[in-house]
Amino acid sequence: METSDKAVQFIENLTLVGDHSGKPFVLRPWQKQIITSLYRGEVSKCFLLLPRKNGKTQIAAAICMFHLLCMTNQQILGAAASQEQASRIYDAMEQMIRADATLSKLCEIIPSKKRIVCEATNSFYVAVTSGGDVQHGYSPTLVVMDELHSWTQPKHRRLHAALTTGFGARSNPLTLCISTQTSDRTSLAHEEVSFARRLKGRIENGKVKRSGQVENPNYLAVLYYADEKSDWTDRQIWKAVNPALGDFLSEKYLEEEFKIAQQIPSRQNHFRQYYLNVPIDSLGKWMDMSLWDKCRGTSPDLTQYKCWGGLDLAPVNDLSAFVLLWDVDGVYHIKSWFWCPESDILQRSKIEQVPYEMWSKAGHIRPCSGSSTSFSQIRQDISEICSMYRVQKIGADRSHAYDVAQSLIEDGFDVEWFRPGFESMGRPTARLEKLVIDGELVHSGNPVMDYCMSNVVCESDAAENIRPSNRLRRKQDKIDGAIALIISLGMAMWDDSSPQFESVYSSEDCSIWL
Repeated sequence: METSDKAVQFIENLTLVGDHSGKPFVLRPWQKQIITSLYRGEVSKCFLLLPRKNGKTQIAAAICMFHLLCMTNQQILGAAASQEQASRIYDAMEQMIRADATLSKLCEIIPSKKRIVCEATNSFYVAVTSGGDVQHGYSPTLVVMDELHSWTQPKHRRLHAALTTGFGARSNPLTLCISTQTSDRTSLAHEEVSFARRLKGRIENGKVKRSGQVENPNYLAVLYYADEKSDWTDRQIWKAVNPALGDFLSEKYLEEEFKIAQQIPSRQNHFRQYYLNVPIDSLGKWMDMSLWDKCRGTSPDLTQYKCWGGLDLAPVNDLSAFVLLWDVDGVYHIKSWFWCPESDILQRSKIEQVPYEMWSKAGHIRPCSGSSTSFSQIRQDISEICSMYRVQKIGADRSHAYDVAQSLIEDGFDVEWFRPGFESMGRPTARLEKLVIDGELVHSGNPVMDYCMSNVVCESDAAENIRPSNRLRRKQDKIDGAIALIISLGMAMWDDSSPQFESVYSSEDCSIWL
């Protein structure tokens, strides 16, 4: 008998817990699809995206039970962001065992340690969290990462690393990641969703999708979600993305949640995100990040094309950003660079819960030595970057760019002041929005730039010009990369007759340049 058939047979002899406690665990067709797909071939990782109340915990517990009782020498870890979340799968397994006399004899339950042992198979299950370094002592065969949308802090990434690096001694390890949709673009869940949606052979709302940009037969993606532009009031969409609806997910319950969402506008996003798995970035956010993501691509050799620069600097509390923009036959290509004081990187990772440290190690952020931004380092880096390309003009916000602008001028580059008002920001901001909508912009998928773009909140004036707002956004949500991009696009759109840009030499402070 194949492993997938054994798994189905074993699970259907278990007893359900929770609201349906005592009933036999009869797998629905969509659940069987998950189990059979998981144990056919050589799947080493499975990402399961399901809306709330569709039985994620029960199916995860059943998979853990199969490994515990039907395979030998298993170390099974159930990991979560908090102790409460980590206990859910353990609690379900404990109830399944206590409901069956045979399983009760085979398993030893140790509540104080959230541990279940089966001596007959020399296997155990244990619940773990991000506290301490005990995770490094395991050599797991199966890791279940539950509620992945809650894994938002640096300590959760350390837990993730500790669990996955422990696989080295195992020949056929398996990772099961379970989540609902997340609005946090810096979370592990968002990374998994983004990757899974590009896979060939992914299971989307119960159907196998053969289209995709990435092929990985060892990665099983099972995704139940609604499109960003879908009609959230459409009951057919509810049914498509909630496979348990009308079964063990009550239609009455979802209708009541829907009525609340209709009466309270702020609950609409809650309903769409958690019950339809629609990616919701945030109320008021400017950029449609699903369209921005579609603009990710590879650029040709850009050395032969003209380009324009945008510079946004800050001595403290913000990233410093530099963007170059090329017009390649009507399609704009961008490259971005970021700097941050080295002493702030770890602190920002902890306080702001954004992975600056990881981005720095990956080369997406260049650390500046000391506790403040090193303008001399940035000047040198930008000069070296620009020497490789045909840079026409560099736009800079005058707030913090005097020293760097003067140095770049001395290096032979044309630097212009860019006034951060509605008049100067309005046209390039609106133009950038249209370029993304029309798919006429190409970016490399730099995660720091993605983060900045996702944070932009715009405000408008009486003439309906729009610009990124510092007043409306949260202070900790950095947008420096977006500002530098808008400035670079503004420089590309520059007209000699336009008064919105100003040479640094025309300033009343021009004596500092001479």
